[in-house]
Amino acid sequence: MRHCTAVLALVVAAAGPSRAQEEPAPRGPGLLICTPNAPGSRRAALPIMERLGGYLGRKLGRDVRPVYFNELGPATAWLEDQRPAFGILSLAVYLRWHTVHGARAIALSERSGRDRERYFLLVRKDHPAHGLDELGQGKPAVLWSSHLDDRRFAANVVFARKLRIGPSGRVRLKSTRQPLRALRRMKAGRPFEDEPVDGVVVDETTWSGLQKLRSFQGALRVLYASPALPTPPVVAFPGVGEEERDRLREALVSMPKDPEGARLLQTLQATGFRPVDEAALAEALAAYERGLPE
Repeated sequence: MRHCTAVLALVVAAAGPSRAQEEPAPRGPGLLICTPNAPGSRRAALPIMERLGGYLGRKLGRDVRPVYFNELGPATAWLEDQRPAFGILSLAVYLRWHTVHGARAIALSERSGRDRERYFLLVRKDHPAHGLDELGQGKPAVLWSSHLDDRRFAANVVFARKLRIGPSGRVRLKSTRQPLRALRRMKAGRPFEDEPVDGVVVDETTWSGLQKLRSFQGALRVLYASPALPTPPVVAFPGVGEEERDRLREALVSMPKDPEGARLLQTLQATGFRPVDEAALAEALAAYERGLPE
């Protein structure tokens, strides 16, 4: 009997994996929106997510359920559990998930009518440094940001390998969901959360808004501006067919021309979507995947 059982096991093994193993579960109706450290919460974003899902569902003729996350851990767990078909990700999350989760960009979001944005390292106007090479002389500089949780993204993509970041480097990064508070503390020369504030890294939209605020006029200057980088990509996850990808892209790109779509874009603080610039994303991905600077 044992011999028969062993032979049966060998036959099953030789036949290869089961059908369930060969064919992963189909993708669900989720649209994962993930921007770490962004304002709000999943619950607070529910009304706009429902509006967006209803709009896209009518355009695509199927169920679409957007879900918003501003924390990477819960977003990753939800991705692995719910297997969404699509996502809209911050550039840093896209670069992290491109290989690990097979995220494939199918469109880029627009901000102020552009599909490129830069990040700016802001310091006090009287800061002694005049370039990155002068930052952290004597003691490590502490930089705050809501965008730089991923050290590889910070070092290789935003700072283009011009800074050594980490315990052995000249710069330490601190993450915050309140960059405006960090900026106010820096302006006043005071610590933030018991740490110095030598600089704050913000995105282009934030910097444009700060320059219009009287309380910050003349108080800050740009020590460093990053290369122009792709805006947050819209992605499809593995198993989503070309036709589905094309239909979602078309629905998103056409939003500004549709009254309901245009109103949604205003709520989402975006000006639209456009087809992917493959070369720009490939350049960012190649930078991200390099080793950290020594």
